[in-house]
Amino acid sequence: MVYVFVVLIMACLLAFAALALDGASAWVARAQLQNAVDAGALAGAAALKGGDATAKSTAVQFANNHRAAFQSVAIAPTDVEVGTWDVDKRIFTVKPATSANSVHVSGRTQLRLFLAPIFGQFSMGIRAEATAFSNVLCGPFVGLNKVTMSASSHTDSFDSNKGPYSAGSAGSQGHVCSNGDITMSGSSTIHGDGHPGPGRQVITSGTANVTGSDDPLSEPLSYPPVDFGDVPFNNDNDQVPLSHLGKDPLNANRNFALSGGDFVDLPPGTYYFNKIDISGGSQIRISGPTVIYTTDNVSASGGTFTNLTLDAANLLLYANGATTKLSGSSAWYGVVYAPNSLVDRSGESDYYGSIVGKTLTLSGSGGIHYDEALGRLLPTRVVLVK
Repeated sequence: MVYVFVVLIMACLLAFAALALDGASAWVARAQLQNAVDAGALAGAAALKGGDATAKSTAVQFANNHRAAFQSVAIAPTDVEVGTWDVDKRIFTVKPATSANSVHVSGRTQLRLFLAPIFGQFSMGIRAEATAFSNVLCGPFVGLNKVTMSASSHTDSFDSNKGPYSAGSAGSQGHVCSNGDITMSGSSTIHGDGHPGPGRQVITSGTANVTGSDDPLSEPLSYPPVDFGDVPFNNDNDQVPLSHLGKDPLNANRNFALSGGDFVDLPPGTYYFNKIDISGGSQIRISGPTVIYTTDNVSASGGTFTNLTLDAANLLLYANGATTKLSGSSAWYGVVYAPNSLVDRSGESDYYGSIVGKTLTLSGSGGIHYDEALGRLLPTRVVLVK
């Protein structure tokens, strides 16, 4: 009788030991696998700009750098899905990377148990999954320190992948954001959200209004400075042609200047200028993918950048000077990234693209239209959402 009792006690002790030891091992393995899929989802979401294959291969690479359950994690491309994350409903839907904003990674492994085999249980399955969401930092029109809108300036949106801009079908993704106040006067309108900084506000007068939310941001925006990379040493400055009037627009100090109705057909490429000054109806004409970096001020007052492709993605201006002035009588199609610059957009012509500046001033009667097809060119933030 005592023998039976001892056996029962030992069996109970072994069961508790198995539960404790193998349970702890399972908890550790689950945490390790979760770290792996988290890393894969974050890396994959950050790589969405490269398309489905790039996002999936990046997710697999980063996830498989981890170990779980005493063995290397083995995530396959079929374990990775790209799609969209509905922030309000918290639902992930599989979609192509061309319209995706998130990556979902599933992982599984088998954990060999230590004491449970005594009871016939030799292993257990461990599963983990993660979804990472990549979203644009606030909106397409940003003045980090402040935003000022006046007269009848207005923002809205369209998607050039679906056709040219039409006022009748314009969207309401023309969001404006700042770490400071957003001051609006006259009949200026934000067709979208207007988010001032934490503790700041949207200040309106006249008939100015925001059609969407005007709630302050929960945390300040932070945009990196212009990254020149190797552009100072590897650029296409030697491809700048003479102007229509036979002048050399680029001098030895890398200052680019045009005036008196002159124009230059700038070949597609990457350029590294100091200042840009185009005036008197002059034009820099763009015919293909063109990236322009400047280390000093940009002035296109009375002159303009003419993007003959009508595709904002084909003109990227990275300006690092104190001021960036954009006006003129022609429509602008392009992206301006100038987080250290006072950006002033004025005049009667329309702007199609996006703008980031230290401050942002929008005046005149021209519309400011965000091209939603540019989403992948805007600064993004990647976060785990599930």
